[in-house]
Amino acid sequence: MQLHLMIENVVRRLHSLGEAIAGTDVERKVVESIKTYFDCLKCGSSARFIRVPVAVWVDHEAYVEAHGEVFHGLSLPQTLGGEVEARLYTLGCDPLEAWCWRDERVKGSIVVVEAPKDVSEIATAYLFAVEAGAEAIVFYDPWPSRLRRIVVTGRWDFCKRCSAPAPIPAIYLSREDGLRLAKFTGVRARLVSRVSLKDGVGYIVEVILSPRRVAGGEWEVIVSAHHDHWLDGANDNLAGVATLVAVGELLCRSSEDFGPGIIRLVSFTAEEFGSPHLSAWYWAYGSTYYVSELENVGLLDKIVAIVNLDVIGYGRPRVHLTLELEDLIRGAASRAGLDIEVIVGDNVYTDSYSFSSRGIPVASMINLEDYMEYYHTNLDTPDRLDYHLLGKIAEMVSEIARKLASKGVEALDFVSAAYKMYDYADRVGAPLPLKRSLYRLLREVVKAADAKLYSRLAKTFRKLNSLVYAPCFNGDYRFATGSFEVSKLFPWLTILEDRKKLQDALKALEKGDCSEALEIVEEIGWSRPLPGREELLASLLPSAAGVRLVELLRTCRINEALKILKVALERAKHVIRLTIIEASKAIDSVYYELVTTRIGE
Repeated sequence: MQLHLMIENVVRRLHSLGEAIAGTDVERKVVESIKTYFDCLKCGSSARFIRVPVAVWVDHEAYVEAHGEVFHGLSLPQTLGGEVEARLYTLGCDPLEAWCWRDERVKGSIVVVEAPKDVSEIATAYLFAVEAGAEAIVFYDPWPSRLRRIVVTGRWDFCKRCSAPAPIPAIYLSREDGLRLAKFTGVRARLVSRVSLKDGVGYIVEVILSPRRVAGGEWEVIVSAHHDHWLDGANDNLAGVATLVAVGELLCRSSEDFGPGIIRLVSFTAEEFGSPHLSAWYWAYGSTYYVSELENVGLLDKIVAIVNLDVIGYGRPRVHLTLELEDLIRGAASRAGLDIEVIVGDNVYTDSYSFSSRGIPVASMINLEDYMEYYHTNLDTPDRLDYHLLGKIAEMVSEIARKLASKGVEALDFVSAAYKMYDYADRVGAPLPLKRSLYRLLREVVKAADAKLYSRLAKTFRKLNSLVYAPCFNGDYRFATGSFEVSKLFPWLTILEDRKKLQDALKALEKGDCSEALEIVEEIGWSRPLPGREELLASLLPSAAGVRLVELLRTCRINEALKILKVALERAKHVIRLTIIEASKAIDSVYYELVTTRIGE
């Protein structure tokens, strides 16, 4: 059977089983089917299940009664459901603007609002509703004829160890029903959301591929996807699972040996939701659990790299990666006939980040941007997928996995990665101390590579990666919109961009252009949290000064605004110097470890 047809058959078979929420009976049927596919791989061991303790959230019923009509929809996870009788209030302004929620009619009402087109911001609108005293909230979709599930929480941040259940019921309606319900503003209504939340067990499915039929290898490569999904889930992420099976088929068909390495194909549970602690960082719990298990049995250090597949069946392929994999990825994509977009830094909204946050090299294929209209909806169906594209991706990934398994860490280009880090720092105008530290490290990486100290380089880059990549949110969670999708390279260097913006704002203001200065200042992050860690990066324009500056620019009080800008630029010298000193020390610690090891060997 042709590869693309095999992938389509797997997608349609798994899709027919229904919505696979972690810990449910449907998920059990899905993982049993995946295990059957894995067991058919000729070079694979017997596939196994790994039990994962999860929070099992299930939506049993959701509707709103108003004006003699009943509007059926979906409950939003991780709300706890409930019944509410209150008057309807239709929010007629942008739900992402804090002032929009100050209307006294919000308090005690069931709010009806159109969901933001950036559906990740539904959680923002939900928290504004909670703080404004709404009894419940009803979202309707910005596009017609679809229902959607988006997780909401009770916290503004993304703390991994903190939890607060979403406190009020939330229901999602189709656009058609939502617009009709919105006309009944002021009418008494009844909202019913029946959900259950309990402890349960989800299942990771894993198979080990080795033509030599050995249980373990000198090193290991992981190719992964997640099988749990909201609603239809064809592209998110049955396409990834089916492509994972196809990768196994291609690897086992080939006469090429993997050498001393093995390949693990892993299908994760609880990527969408499932943390028993109801963490604000609610996604990728299954892979986080898996990483901990690998560490507990001493296998985490044997992982050369991970290739992750998530939302890959539509649009131009995007690959988020760490730099030591870039050349390998580009070469394999070219040979598979794929025009890929490469983004430096992992995507934090998927399972690969459970590995990259530990410094492990990753290549994560994920394209949410082109699929947002169908993301987490009942229209994410098998007919929307490009199966020829998925076949090419399977060819590309199988080549990458085989090379990594056969060569181990020798397949990683550490010299190129170190050079690109130095080049990036130079291009963004990093101060001399940091460039000097990166240059010294680059020279030492070259020496270690010449001496073939690949294992030592792999350990060095694990530490380096954990230092130089991090997700960064631009602004206050309450008032700034947008995502923190990429684990950014050198996030602390954003203060150099901020300094340039302050300088540009000063020039505009000196010309008397308050509007241009205001536009520039509003782009500066007054607060820059690192999501998950919830630490703050250094800021050149503290919140109080930023708020005051915006007020002055809106009223064009030039002299007072100039004073604030000049003080901020003077402060920038000190802040940047301290930031660069700390960054240089971190890079130097990696350098000295590598030097000591190289000389010792």
